[in-house]
Amino acid sequence: VAVSEADLVGRVDRGADFGSVLERARLLLAAEMVGGAERALELATEYAKQRVAFGRPIGSFQAIQHKLANILIEIEGAKVALYYASWLTDEGKEATAERAIALAQAQRASRIAVAEAVQTFGGIGLIMESDITLFYRRAKTLQLMCGSPWVLREKMVEKLKDVIPQQWFQVAIQAAIGGKILARASISARRKDVTGYLYGGDVTRKMK
Repeated sequence: VAVSEADLVGRVDRGADFGSVLERARLLLAAEMVGGAERALELATEYAKQRVAFGRPIGSFQAIQHKLANILIEIEGAKVALYYASWLTDEGKEATAERAIALAQAQRASRIAVAEAVQTFGGIGLIMESDITLFYRRAKTLQLMCGSPWVLREKMVEKLKDVIPQQWFQVAIQAAIGGKILARASISARRKDVTGYLYGGDVTRKMK
């Protein structure tokens, strides 16, 4: 069968380069998942302002505030990874590991966002008539597309091998553990700041 050059997919005797398509698809999927996480946060925040329990909006309770703050923290982190990977791709630079990081971060943000949002809604978040259920199901489906978390981490390992000499791996791990321990001391304070950002000020005062 004769095929014209205009109808060829890929190069002659080489086949189609679906690897590059998959790499770019990871960016698009990451953007979709971050967008879904943001919408889940919006729905949960609005519901927390409106739902009243024990004589006050549930958003005035610290447990709910921290759930919403956790979602926002994950979303902002995923955005940074996504923007950087997108910039590298637009510039034509090597970004295989960065795209994997962006998708992995988006997967994590999406997973945490929908889970915390459903818990904020409570029982109504599990019924089909609730919009948050759609985002929960969608997030679970997208987790398996364009690379599982394990596949993406294999891509990241290749990046680490190029950046960090083998003898420094243990030092880097110890430094990361130490930083994590120090960071825990101020987590509660940061959540309060994030909550203020979400609600535009003093949550308790705004919701009374």
